[in-house]
Amino acid sequence: MGLPSTGNSTSPAKAQRAEPIERFATELGLKAVGATEDLVGALARGDEVVWEGFARKAGKWMYIWSSKVYRHKSDQEDIAQQALLKVYVDIPRQVGQMPAPCNLYRYLQRITVNEALMKLRGDRDRINEPIDNFDPEETSPNAEEALGNAQESCRKEALIRACLTRLMFENPNAATIIYLRYFVHLPYDQIVSETGIEIKSAYHYCCEGLARLRELLRRPGGAK
Repeated sequence: MGLPSTGNSTSPAKAQRAEPIERFATELGLKAVGATEDLVGALARGDEVVWEGFARKAGKWMYIWSSKVYRHKSDQEDIAQQALLKVYVDIPRQVGQMPAPCNLYRYLQRITVNEALMKLRGDRDRINEPIDNFDPEETSPNAEEALGNAQESCRKEALIRACLTRLMFENPNAATIIYLRYFVHLPYDQIVSETGIEIKSAYHYCCEGLARLRELLRRPGGAK
């Protein structure tokens, strides 16, 4: 006789989010209990054989993630490689922090997406940097007040970025559109060019993402 239903069946949206993680776990051989912790431990020790297999298999996923944010194919592989290098440096700090494949999946996704967004912002800054008006000797007469304002601004921006990172896991397209529009200050026509998302969809993702960000920001602790 079958067990009675608990009434907590997985929603279609949650099942859809879990599907890539299931494929990720299968491809990297992480289905067994403790396999993720064993892999992270081997990577932290610098096991060359494990790293070779990990770079080949996880690198494919990192390339896919970079391509969803940065449209130019010539740089997508470089972004994935740079993200993999950051993982190599940081992974020893993650020992004991990743008990399941989903933890490793989201960790790699976050590093890759951040690297792609930094690349986009760097491209934008190099184009618009006002070098002719820059005066390295100029100082503010109200330095303490300016510093206080800057610290408060940084605190608010850090909270927004934390919520944006949460949104990236829930709705990557919306988070990407919002970042490009409000952090990199790209016009919609350039966002469409960079991401390949149609203009109507870009507007929709932006509105949807902003509504979710407001909801997250109203919570105590923001994205926690």
